[in-house]
Amino acid sequence: MRILPVALGLMLLAAVPAAAQSDSITVTPMEPEGPVPPGGSLTLYADVAVDCLLIIQNAGSLEVSFAFPDAPTGVNASVEPVSYDAQGCLTSPAPLDGTLIKNITVDVSASEDAPGLTPFALTMEATGDDQTGSGDFQGLMVDYSPGHTIDPGNGETFEVRGGQVSFNLTIDVTANARTMVMFEDKDVPAGAKLDGLSAVTFEVAAGERTATLPVTFQAPQGDWEELEVSFTNFSHCLDGSPCDPVQQQQVTWTFVNMGGAPTGTDGDGGDEGEESPGAGMLLVALGVLAAALVAARRR
Repeated sequence: MRILPVALGLMLLAAVPAAAQSDSITVTPMEPEGPVPPGGSLTLYADVAVDCLLIIQNAGSLEVSFAFPDAPTGVNASVEPVSYDAQGCLTSPAPLDGTLIKNITVDVSASEDAPGLTPFALTMEATGDDQTGSGDFQGLMVDYSPGHTIDPGNGETFEVRGGQVSFNLTIDVTANARTMVMFEDKDVPAGAKLDGLSAVTFEVAAGERTATLPVTFQAPQGDWEELEVSFTNFSHCLDGSPCDPVQQQQVTWTFVNMGGAPTGTDGDGGDEGEESPGAGMLLVALGVLAAALVAARRR
């Protein structure tokens, strides 16, 4: 039987005094093929070599387990334990090399809110018996996950009294990396003004996720009933490449004229506190008349 020579060979090898080398287990990670998708996973590969003497010293079979001690927040890596059999040392393409190499598949996953676009190294530790080897996957990162909302959003209607209305616009960001929220291509009717919409940068890693913009709509002079204002809203990352616009939306707001006098006027178009020319002339005439009456009575 072919098993007998193999077993005899293992017994003879085991009878030879041998101490496990300090590099009895080595880990050689392969280069990652891309970023880790948020809410998804990426497959990594590593060659893990085990000294055949270490396998023989463990009765011809050694279970190797794996750990990833420095995985960043929101990132998880896992590998099931792998068994190394001494018979593989005899049947390997290069048995005199003294190691048994296996290609290990690593599943790396990231949560939806894992910090993105920040390069990191992932250390992979392989342990068998009392021996541990390690290697680093370099250049890993979690991909960008965009996300933002604005309130008020598309389709909102505003009542305008006194020719203008002011309100706050709130931006909430759920993206996983530095993000800029933009407002472009404003379309405002002639004579009207819309102030306050400006680009905002969010340092997500520092906890910046909300911003408030004070917005003012100024109506045009003259009669009007209803006006529409539109603009394009979108966001993009700041640290990755490419950082193309995402979540683009066309926003339209409607403004309805509810009447009322502009602030600081008396309601009929004249400025408060200002005397009319007619009133001034009347006072002059009354003054002349009073002076004439006084002079006549002194005669």
